[in-house]
Amino acid sequence: MHKLEKENLKHLSWLVNGRINLMDEAMMRTMADSGCVGIYYGLESGSDDILKQINKGFTAEKAKRVVLQSKKYFGKVMVSFIYGFPIESMADFYDTLFLAIFLFDKGVDVHRHLLSPLPLTPLYERYKDSLSFSQDLISDISWEGSVRSISSEVLGLIKKYPQVFTSFYHFDSPDLLKKKDCVDKTSKQQE
Repeated sequence: MHKLEKENLKHLSWLVNGRINLMDEAMMRTMADSGCVGIYYGLESGSDDILKQINKGFTAEKAKRVVLQSKKYFGKVMVSFIYGFPIESMADFYDTLFLAIFLFDKGVDVHRHLLSPLPLTPLYERYKDSLSFSQDLISDISWEGSVRSISSEVLGLIKKYPQVFTSFYHFDSPDLLKKKDCVDKTSKQQE
């Protein structure tokens, strides 16, 4: 950031992905002064239990504090939440949903996604035997289109080779359809 000033590029506007556990007010001020106009945080969950189990390195309260503080410095603050962890209870999910709604009400751009299993991650390695497929439960993290538009031949390959097409699968998670329904309803209300 200081390099931008040194190179006389302070009129350059930029956006960045940030990490809650690495952000403080001095950093925000420096970033904003050097042209940063937006930041995106992957919060993943509003549940301290989930955040601890996936090694995020911060609590939900710290996430809330940093995100709200970011609103003072950046014109656009975006956050991402993920639901559908195999270890996620309904109470954990509701903590996530309530934090997402709270931040949305404070003017934060909130994104909610179904967990997309990624090969070689610790979560994938631990739960790869519980991969499930449903055309109604494909994460939009890696798939933007309509599953209905996939040919039956391609759909057959996805089902035949789950280890190749993991992003079309989900982990078994308690009450997953209920979680998806809650996410869909709150997303529609916030449009």
